Amino acid sequence: MIIQKYLSKQVQKTSISIIVVLLSIVTSNQYIMLLSKAVQGKIIKEGIFDILLLSMPTLIGILLPVALFLGIILVISRMYADSEMVIFNSNGIGPLNILNFIKWPILVFSILAAAVNLYLNPKVMYYKDVFKSKYQAIAKLNHLPVGEFLSFVNGKYVIYISNKVNDDKELENIFLVEESTDSLILSKKAGFKKGENNEKILVLYDGVRYHSISDKNGLNIIEFKQHGFVLPKIQVSNSLDKKEKSTVQLFNSNDIEDKLELQWRISFVLAPIILAILAIPLSKVNPRQGKFTKIIPAILIFITYYSLLASSIDWVEAGYIPLVIGLWWVHILFIFAAIILWRKQS
Repeated sequence: MIIQKYLSKQVQKTSISIIVVLLSIVTSNQYIMLLSKAVQGKIIKEGIFDILLLSMPTLIGILLPVALFLGIILVISRMYADSEMVIFNSNGIGPLNILNFIKWPILVFSILAAAVNLYLNPKVMYYKDVFKSKYQAIAKLNHLPVGEFLSFVNGKYVIYISNKVNDDKELENIFLVEESTDSLILSKKAGFKKGENNEKILVLYDGVRYHSISDKNGLNIIEFKQHGFVLPKIQVSNSLDKKEKSTVQLFNSNDIEDKLELQWRISFVLAPIILAILAIPLSKVNPRQGKFTKIIPAILIFITYYSLLASSIDWVEAGYIPLVIGLWWVHILFIFAAIILWRKQS
């Protein structure tokens, strides 16, 4: 049917455009935040692109429902504003027919939301956290703070630097504790260089190494002109956060946080369908009002939807809401709201 193809194409085209615009805005904000962290030495600048890229599935999973919601409202509101819906109604085409005409974009967006939120996002979240942890740790080693005790590898090493000179390339008055060898190293100067295997080496100059001899309750003192200390490799925890667990793992888990995470993922699979049903009656405007009249209310509705879902997690964890109700009551609430609007329009 020509009308069905036309509406489906318009909804799909408008929704994709909205995703691109919203994704560009959010990604730009994230880029600025990451760039600020790189300037502060909290993360290396080479890792910004990787973190942004790995953040995409999470953003897309959230933006799919709102993009479809706004896309439907823009298309249907324009039809009301241009009096096209008057012609449709006179030919027996009502809101229910319109919903039937756009069922394929709704189905496609729901399938995409399921694929992203239930399968892709958990896998990507793991690698994002791994890369982020590594880049933060590398930045920590690249920008050793002055006048602070810095511990790494779970406190096995502690370093203190009094001063930096020559654009932070040279260090002065270094204090280093190596727990694994019961050693204390004091050095007047230090610098960095890369080893044969691309490992980072802290080279200490003109220093003294104090090594405890536990068997003899003695102390071995060694003076040196140059001593190389290989900085430890970055270690990343193998334990999975709830956001990194697969949907199957969450389903088989009895942990309340895992169950809430599962409900959260399913929520963004249901959201495109619920919001699409809500969008049809919400799109009705008078020709004098214009097609953008319902955009602000629609955005506020989605913000309310999202906020209630997020708040429900805290309420369940606090014991105010039982887990069996969880996040489901929010979807039921919006389904009832859609029913009321449909009855009011009919």
